This record gives sequence, structure tokens and C-alpha cells, in this order.
Amino acid sequence: MSDAGSTNELDSTTDAEAGIAEIQSYIDTYYYADSDIRHSFLDRAGKQVDCIDFGAQWSVKHLASKGLQPPPPPPQPSLPPEMPTVLMHSAFLGEPDQNGSARQCPDGTIPKYRPTVAQILAAGGLQAYISPSSRPGRLQSCSPYGQTTFEHDCYDYGGQPASWELPPNNVTGLSYEHAVGINDGHLEAGAAPPFWGMSAVTSVYSVYVTPETYEHADDQIWLQTGTCENWFNGSPDSQECTTGSGGNAVQSFEVAVFQAQGAAGETYPTLQIFWTPDGYYTGCYAGSATGACCDNGGLGDCWVQYSSVATPGMPLVYGYIGDTPEEFGIQAWQGAGYHSYDAGWWVWAPGVYVLPDGGTSTVGGSSPIGMLLPDAYVYPGTSVQGPMATGAATYMQIGGEVYDTWPSGLHTQTQMGSGYGPGIALGYKNEAYFRDICTIAEGGGYAQAYFENFYPDVCNDYDSLGDTYGVCGPQSQYWPPTSGSYGFGGYAVDIASAAGGSGWDTYFYFGGGVGVCNLSGGCPP
Repeated sequence: MSDAGSTNELDSTTDAEAGIAEIQSYIDTYYYADSDIRHSFLDRAGKQVDCIDFGAQWSVKHLASKGLQPPPPPPQPSLPPEMPTVLMHSAFLGEPDQNGSARQCPDGTIPKYRPTVAQILAAGGLQAYISPSSRPGRLQSCSPYGQTTFEHDCYDYGGQPASWELPPNNVTGLSYEHAVGINDGHLEAGAAPPFWGMSAVTSVYSVYVTPETYEHADDQIWLQTGTCENWFNGSPDSQECTTGSGGNAVQSFEVAVFQAQGAAGETYPTLQIFWTPDGYYTGCYAGSATGACCDNGGLGDCWVQYSSVATPGMPLVYGYIGDTPEEFGIQAWQGAGYHSYDAGWWVWAPGVYVLPDGGTSTVGGSSPIGMLLPDAYVYPGTSVQGPMATGAATYMQIGGEVYDTWPSGLHTQTQMGSGYGPGIALGYKNEAYFRDICTIAEGGGYAQAYFENFYPDVCNDYDSLGDTYGVCGPQSQYWPPTSGSYGFGGYAVDIASAAGGSGWDTYFYFGGGVGVCNLSGGCPP
């Protein structure tokens, strides 16, 4: 018996070692190997950042396997000279980390993140980490209203979700809730699509995200084509949209200041870049190899990074209520407008970066962070690219999003923006905003953006400001909310408040959630 026990223990040890070796091989292949690292440091949140050679990226190797080279970056679309300067403090420009190592990559290298063996084991092993789980269904408690006529991934809600839609009856019920401005192409000439790009400046705050819920809150821009998405259509695991260049599936390219609860409960805003090629049936984050959005239909990160001072996933310096806001610039442009070899979506963080010694540099803000390969819009199992691979968007959206999981049948206290709803905090030093929102033309010229819809809640006029203020999704645990009430999930937009800082007077305020949480000096644990 003792011999059998020893054999079983040996087999278990061997299996564990084989599993770890398989995980390490996955990391080396689809991210990068230890031998690719030229320098490492810790970011502001304590996560390891590795500086690797440009050619060590999976995306660059993937291009090489097809006999292709990464394209030279197009020139950055010129910012209007009258636009106020964006001062940013989030770049890796040489300040010492927690161990005294310089947060700066050597020439010819770029900063990147990769998962660790321990993180993949904690996720349940390699297959659990890389295999997409069943896509949860969104709440659909307001079925008479259905999908909105003007927002792709939003359905109107008429009341509190029914009990059968919420835990424990439906463990997959959730809602993506928005407070946004939208242009879907019905405006006068000069403001209508195609939209070859978009640029805006957003305030950056760290808000309360309910722990142990995998919820998130973000401030973001959306550039899209198509009209069909999969959240409410039949089985959550079936593709209900038509794909390809003539399909109706939504393709969406999104750049966000994103905040979620980490594995250890930490939360801080980060830069994230996301795209879906097929109506949210699959979705990929730049810097992650697990989205199945590339032309091989499987693993791999199709994001080509060029910047040596910024990378998706990096923590952003954020501001505090009552202080002059910390800001971050976002700019996305379809490179095909410049040249066919630059086809794909390029992202910049335009502005002036503040150096550790207090000086400033424009180098990081004028070079692209990176670009999404056109073949990332090839649908898995086909060779047909969708319209946004080499073309413009037909729809744009900007504002805030909260992903809420409704544990125990109640909306959580996750906040949006700064945590304050517009009109409550009275001013740009307290309320989240986007400013200087512009569309970018095919040739790189700028125009002030216009929006035809500021998402209204057609079912409840929950604030006292009028029907042009609202949110997509269930608004409050207090149902129905009373006039002037900002309950949990009471997110709103406001275009009436005056601009706070210098600018074009194009401030778009949004946010909310638990305003009293901030006012009382802290959020619930």
C-alpha cells in the first residue's frame, strides 16, 4: 500500500510538472520568453513590466510568418493648435520603481505585460485560462421595448428585473449600463459618417468597484459598424449575426480608461484597448493572447505595439475630488486613410508627458502606442474581413460604462466617472468628463464632434433634469427611483454645465452611482 501511495504521489508530481511546463510554453509562445527581456521594472501598481525587443512581439512574428513586415506608423493627425495642452503623468519615462529600478525601456524595446504561471494556475489551469467561457446573457426585463433604435449594444429597461433573471435563478444575468453620447449617422453634412477616427480628452478618477464581482467601470470611446450584437439573441453560445464584409454584425474598436477589481481586490484605472469583429461573439483586449480575433482563428495577440513609454494595461495616474483633474488623451484613427499599407486602427495618447524631473516631453504623445492589424478583423473559420479592417466606422459613441452583475438580485454600488452624477457635484473638479471631442477625417483633419442622442431612459425619468439625461440599463436598487434620486446605478449625462477649464467649451459630463459615498468621506467596504 505504501508503494502504491508513493507511485500515486510521483504520478501527481509528474502531472503537475508537466502542467507547469505546458503553461510556460504557452507564455513563451504567445507572449514572450525570458530570453526576450532586456529590462524589467514594477509599475505604479506593483505589476512587473518587461522591456522586450520590438520583433519579439507575437504579432510581429505572426506577420513575419506570412512574409510581411509591420507597417511604418502614419503621421499623427495634427491636433488643432487652439486645443489646450493635455499634461499626462502616466508614461514610463525613467522614474524609479519601488525597488529603485528605472521605469524606462532601452532603445529598440517596448514595455509589455504577460501572465505568470501562478496566475494561470489560479484561473483553473491553462485550458480554463485560454478557453472562452459561456457568454453570460444580459438582463432583458423590459421586453416590450427591446433593442434601442440607436444604440447597438443596449436594450431599454422598463422596471426592476424579474426574479427569474437574477441570481440565484439565473447566475449569468448581468447588465452593461451606459451614460453616453451617440452619432449613428443621421446628422447634417459635416458631422455624419464615415468616421475615420476620433479624439478626446478624459478626466481620470479611481472609483469604487464592488469587490468579488468581476465588475468594471470605464470612460471610453467606441467606433463601430454594423447593427447586430449577440447579447440577447437566442442561445448565448451561438452566433446570431451575419459576418463578413456584407454582414450585419457589429464591429467595435474601443479605447478606455478602465477600472476593475484585481485578483487581490486592488483597483486602479488602466489604459485598455478592445475590439470585437463579430457582434461581441468574440472579443479581444490588446496585449492579451486569448481572444481568438486574429486571422488564425485561435490564440495570439494581433496588437502591434510601437510605443516605448506606454502600453495597454498600464496604470494611469488619477486625480482626486476637488483638485484640478488629472487628464488622459485618447486618439484612434484608421491608417488606411493615410496609405493602404497602414490599414488598421492606430491609437495615440496625444499630449505632453511630464518627466520625473518636472520637465515635459512631446515624444511619447506624438508617436502611436500601436495598431490593430487588419487581419484581426478576419472572422475565425473564414477568410473574409469585415468592413472596419480597412475602412471607416459608421457609428461613434462616447461616455461611461458600468458592467453590473446584480448579485443577490440588487444593483451593486459600482460607480461611474468620478462617482458623482452630473449636476450634483457642480463642476469639472468633481464630475467626470470628456472634452475637446473631435472626429478625424480620412486625411487626418479634425472637426468638432456632434451627437444626435444622449442616451435617455425611456421607461423612467429618474432625475429632475429632463429626458435628455439617462442611462442604458437598470438604474437603481430603489425601484422606481424618485425624481432627483441618485440610487445605486443612477448614472447620467449632462451637456448643459459650463466648461470648467480652458478649452473649446465642449465638455461632456457623465457619471454617478453612489454620490453620497464620496460626500460622506468613503465607500462601503
